Amino acid sequence: MSSPASPEPTQLREELARLQAELASRDSTVHFAHAGVSTMASFILGGATGKMVLDAGKVWILPGITGAISAGLVVYALVRLLKGRVRHREESMRFERMMALRRELELDNPDALLPQR
Repeated sequence: MSSPASPEPTQLREELARLQAELASRDSTVHFAHAGVSTMASFILGGATGKMVLDAGKVWILPGITGAISAGLVVYALVRLLKGRVRHREESMRFERMMALRRELELDNPDALLPQR
């Protein structure tokens, strides 16, 4: 009979399955990818804006619009980067909990998995 302080192996296995399902999506990588693509797009658009400013005569509307879009992309990239860092921290904590459950259930111990003679 197990002690009331420690959960039953079935509860531990259910928690392990839940953690594995949550970690399968890896939301932080999506945030980091959006941040990277937005940063690159803002650099390209910023360079084009700089070239338009140099070539512009009296018409500043197009460089102004592209500059605003470039600045917006930088802000978007920073927001996604911060969200990605938060999600990565949460995923790391879940991963540590999952590994602790695996050790507790002895899933990584080959001697416990082999049939006993």
